[in-house]
Amino acid sequence: MVTDTACYTLSELMVVAAAREIADREVVFVGMRLPLLGFLLAKRSHAPNAVGVYELGIVRDSPAPEPILTMGDLPNLFRAKWLSDTSDVMGLL
Repeated sequence: MVTDTACYTLSELMVVAAAREIADREVVFVGMRLPLLGFLLAKRSHAPNAVGVYELGIVRDSPAPEPILTMGDLPNLFRAKWLSDTSDVMGLL
């Protein structure tokens, strides 16, 4: 039976929709907050080999070893493939 009451928020729906757009082995430019959560969900669910290029200047091919709230959190810097700054990352685009 379908009801009119959603069991999720619009933010949760956006995170899931973003995650579904990410394919395995794809290089993804990752923004803050909801896009970051979408990337992390994709890595853990169906795209473990996706590579994240974070707008802050970080490139990762594995999830941070601990939960992060922002891209600049220390666990996100630990064992990153590349640490730079925003202008270098924008140059990659």
